[in-house]
Formats: sequence, structure tokens, C-alpha cells
Amino acid sequence: PSQMNGIENRIDPATRALYSTAACIYRVEPVGVVAPLDAHDVGVAVEVCRHHGVPITARGAASSLVGQVLGDGVILDFTVHMNRLLRVEEEAVWVQPGLVCDEVNSALAPLGRWFPPDPSSSGYCTIGGMVANNSSGSHSVKYGATIDYVEELDVVLSDGTTAHFHAVELDGAAWQRLAGSESREAQLHQAVRVLLERNRQLILDHQPRARKNTSGYRLERVLEGNELNLSKLICGSEGTLAVVVAAKVRAVALPRARRVVVFHFADLEAAGRAVVELLALGPSAIEIHEGNALGIIREGRPDLRDVLPEPGESQLFVEFDGESEAEVDDLVGRARARVVEDLRLAVRALEPREGPEVERLWAVRKATLPLLYRRPGPRQIVPCIEDVVVPPERIPEFIGRLYEVFAHHGVEAAVYGHASQGNFHIRPFFDLHDPAEVERMRAVSEEVFDLTIALGGTLSGEHGDGIARTPYLERLYGPLTRLFAEVKHIFGPDNILNPGKIVPDDRRPYSLTSPLRFTPGGPPAGEGRLLWADGGPGHEAERCHGCGTCRTLPVAVTRMCPVFKALGREEASPRAKANLLREVLAGRLDGREALEVLGRVSELCLVCGSCEAECPSGTNVPKLMLEVRARLAVEGRGRLRQRLFARLDALSARAAPLAPLLNAVNRFGPARWALELLWGIDRRRPLPPIARKPLSRRLGRR
Repeated sequence: PSQMNGIENRIDPATRALYSTAACIYRVEPVGVVAPLDAHDVGVAVEVCRHHGVPITARGAASSLVGQVLGDGVILDFTVHMNRLLRVEEEAVWVQPGLVCDEVNSALAPLGRWFPPDPSSSGYCTIGGMVANNSSGSHSVKYGATIDYVEELDVVLSDGTTAHFHAVELDGAAWQRLAGSESREAQLHQAVRVLLERNRQLILDHQPRARKNTSGYRLERVLEGNELNLSKLICGSEGTLAVVVAAKVRAVALPRARRVVVFHFADLEAAGRAVVELLALGPSAIEIHEGNALGIIREGRPDLRDVLPEPGESQLFVEFDGESEAEVDDLVGRARARVVEDLRLAVRALEPREGPEVERLWAVRKATLPLLYRRPGPRQIVPCIEDVVVPPERIPEFIGRLYEVFAHHGVEAAVYGHASQGNFHIRPFFDLHDPAEVERMRAVSEEVFDLTIALGGTLSGEHGDGIARTPYLERLYGPLTRLFAEVKHIFGPDNILNPGKIVPDDRRPYSLTSPLRFTPGGPPAGEGRLLWADGGPGHEAERCHGCGTCRTLPVAVTRMCPVFKALGREEASPRAKANLLREVLAGRLDGREALEVLGRVSELCLVCGSCEAECPSGTNVPKLMLEVRARLAVEGRGRLRQRLFARLDALSARAAPLAPLLNAVNRFGPARWALELLWGIDRRRPLPPIARKPLSRRLGRR
């Protein structure tokens, strides 16, 4: 810390605990956290870490599912300060890495443009995280992934120097100027060019046949035609090659019209055949729900039953967009005629016209994950195989064999996803407190990975490799993983940038099942002072899986935590409160420090209930914070303000004889200033007058 004076950095145990997990099943405690103000801060932090041999990991909203943003060194949190829109150009924008995706699109909307990659986490995921992960969403079948929109990147390299990556014509004037330089940037361009040109055929021969892929380094996209663009290599590299400090991303015209049609199918084979037929019409999205997932929705959302298929049937949600209503109406009509009337693949089609009808159908898609997360019992959904991709024509075969794997291991699961590209979000249920269940998760995952590869697919279409999938990249890419290691060495022979992700690191033996954040034997229940339906506050805290939805930031979105919207720091988020309480109950934070941390964090909760209402897993963070306040009050450990507010009844009774005087003081400006200074009651807040007689005495006369 002494070598990073002026840079906001924290190494206290509470902060390290907060950043030790994310929206994943893993836990890796860092040595500290840095919130850089600008690219210079990033360079200094990287240089200091390199000098001491300390790894460094970049972090956005930490909504990643497989542990990319966890590291045992220093974490760079870009969401605190480096979160601005830098410049809007005619067809592109320059942004800092901590800016939230939806805020970019809010700025572009008045210009009639948008940044098309649309992950479901767009309300809180950051552009830096999207670049590192090569993110995409439901509309990727038509609009592609982040890699298709990144044009230029400003980065900090592993030695602390900066570089600017963009498309360079080989042997052109710009290339000659670059080649004549002795900079680190020039060395990287030359070394990567030689590596790609020497191994061009090897790279082509070992690409998955899937339409969508974010596993490994995207070497096939770096040298295209006569141009070399290292920004394409950074996309999907998970912060292992360079740290992005600014990005120029392309913006395209917003579609003027959208229409949806929902098809119901008697079996999955018919749905799979329909996907291939529909792709010829250029849809903007095709979402699939198989029977098990629909059964869960039918049980949990009876209000949606009238738009759900019959039990045992499957569903395709298809969207078309275009320049006019007539154009999309024509596409919907052609889709219905082909799938229902000509080929008779679907048993029925729903074509909503009004906004509320469309919203009800989208609600089917949005209901899946919250219902899965809120299912009772020790077995919960686990994101271990939730992002595999197979060629669309192999969908029926894949799902059939997938359920054979589940049946063999006695595993329950729900399957849904982006059928247009064969990208499936598979959610099996496991109890990761049970070592036998952990082993079952590993066995199931490996069989599904092998099945996916055998069908020409890839291990990840959207969510990356991280801790969970890095050990299996050699199965997918074979000898190409040797090139991944060479690329990693070219960019950083000291291996300090997010080590152990994409390229394995012997010093960090990460695996699908390690290091898990779950303690064997079950979550620490803790002794609750409030009434808890089951398991106590420990069980409730563990319901939070860290997805980051509670970090929804755009002010135009009224839902979620108002305190986080105001402060924009991790410790202000509801998930931070659940994480800290879990750490305390597990004994990783204890003593006086634990009490101080809990007291500070509990004050960042207004008990408004917004997070509980919107949380996918329904974690009752407000009640957890009331539990903390109750403990602090009983033990006399709370701050003076907390103790006074907890005893308002007694204080009011004692103040009644002095009511006229105290009420006059409450209206006096300097007295209000003193109340704000001592008790934290804002001087602008009206205070109710103190009654001279208690209500009970006044009612007694009547």
C-alpha cells in the first residue's frame, strides 16, 4: 500500500471477503482491492504487483458464473471510478471499462442506435467485463457477440506500459511505423503475427463447428484478410493478456419494428427441425424451453398457464425485427406457414399483437431462473454445464443423450436456452455441501462436456472458461491449447494477469470442484434472535448466489437497492451484506472486527424490501440486516445512534414531561444541525412532535 499512495486501495479482511466470490460456486480470497481513478492508476498498480510477483485480476460487476474475476492477488474494481462514457461518435462510442451496458444504450437511444450484445445482466454488467468475456445474449443469432463490435482498445500490459490495439493492415504504412518502433506494443504485434501465420491451418482445423463460442482465445478472429487486430484477441481473454482501460465499440441502428411468435411442439425432435427451418428467415432470437423447465414454470407461475404448452410439450419463442411493421408481419406469417402448415412440426402458434400480450410471453422466459433458484431443499441449481453449444441440427440428439446422462446419475435438471445457435443453459440440482454430490457434479459435467465435443460443439457460448472450464479446454481444442500457452507467454512471461484462467497454472490447481465456497455438512445456521422459518440466518444468507442483480444501476430502472444506486460500491449492494454475514457465521471473520463490519454494513440498508422482491433467489437481505441490528443492540455493540433508535419507546416516555420545550428545540435550526451531527438525522427531515400524554392514557378516558 505504501507504494500506491494516492490510489484507493483496501486490504482489510472484510473487503477481501467481499471480493472473494462472485456469481459462481467458488471462493478465492485476494490480498487486496484497488479502485483506480484512471489508466495511470492501473499502470502503477500493475507495475507494483509485477515488482512483488503478485497476480492482478480485473473486475466489473462480478456477474460471471465460472470464477473468472476471482484471484489470490490484487483485484482491480473498475465500477467505482472508471465508469464514464468518454465520447460519442457517429457510429461508435468510447467508454471506460466500468460503465454498465444499459447506460451505454441509454446514451445511444436518442440517436436511434444501440450496442447490440444484450446479456440478461445488461442492467449491471460492465463493458469491460463484456469485452473480457466476449458476452452476448438472446439476439446474438442476428447481431453477434461483443467481439463483433469492439473496434479499438486502450490497454495496460503486464509490465505496466500502455498500448493501443486496433486493426492494422499488414505491411502497410501503419504497420511499417509500428515495426520500426521498439515499444512493447510493436513486439506484441510482430510476435502474434508470426505465431498466427505459422499455425494458420492448425487454428482452422481445431475450431468447434458451433455457431457461437467464447471458449479459449479466439485466434481465428485476430488475423482476418490482410488485417491484424489484437483487440479481437483481448475479447474473451478474461483479463489474462491485458487490462482494458478504454474501449471503442460500434453502435448500429435500432430496429424500428419487432414481432414475436411462439410455437408449441409435441416433441423435441420437431422443435430441433423447426430451428433449422426458421434460421433461413433471419430471426433476431429463438429461445427454447423443454418440458421439464416448462413444468417448473407451470407449477410456480399458474398465472402463465394459459400461454404455456401442454405438459410434456416443448416451446420455441421466436422474434423477428426489421425496418417496418409490414416486414416483420410478413416474416411471422412465413414462419407460421412453414413450421405449422407446410411441415406440420408445431402443434400450435401464438402471435401476440399488443404490448401486454408480448410481455406475458417474455415473462415465461424470465420466470425460469428465479423459479429454479427458489426451489426448496438442500439441492440447488448449479452453473456447472450451463453454457454448452452444439450445432442447431444436433439439438434433438443432444437433449436426448443429455437426459440419458441425468437418468444414469439420478440428477434432476431443467434445460432452456438460445436454440438459434444451439446454446443451452442447463441447470442441474446438486447439494454442494455433500462431498458425494460434488463428485456427482464432476462426473455429470465431464460426460456432458464429452458429449458436446463429440457433436461438434463448444463448452461455452456466452459465459467463458474461468475456473470451471479451463481444465477441459485441451479436450476441446487439442494441440491448439499449446498456442494458447504461447500467446499467454508472449503477452506476459511473468504470468501475473489473472493466472489459471484459459491457460492452466500449476501453482493454482483450479478445477471444476475446487475451490468451492460451500462448507461440508451444510451452511452455518447461526443462532437467530428473530424468527426464521428454516435454518436460521446462515441458511438465508447462503440463498444469495451472488448473481449481481442487486447491482442494477441505471437510475431509469426503479427496482433494486437505492443505497447501491447512490453509492455504487460493492459493500453497499445487498449481495455484499449476505456475503459478509455468511463469512462471519462461517468463522472467516470474527471478533471485534466482525461486529464493526456488520454494524457498518447494516447501516447501508434502508429495509425497503426492493432487493427481496427482485432477487432471483428471493434472499431476504432486509431481515438479515434486522437480525444483525438486533444482535448489536442486545449485546450493546451498536453505535450510539442505533441504540437510541432501538429505545425510542423508552426515550419518548421520558421526554413527555418536557414535550413543549423539546418540540420548540426541534424547530430551532442550530438544534437540528446538532441532531444531524450527533445522531445522523438529516436537518431537513421533519420530526414528529413529542406528545405530552401517551396514547394509552388518552384512549383510557374514552
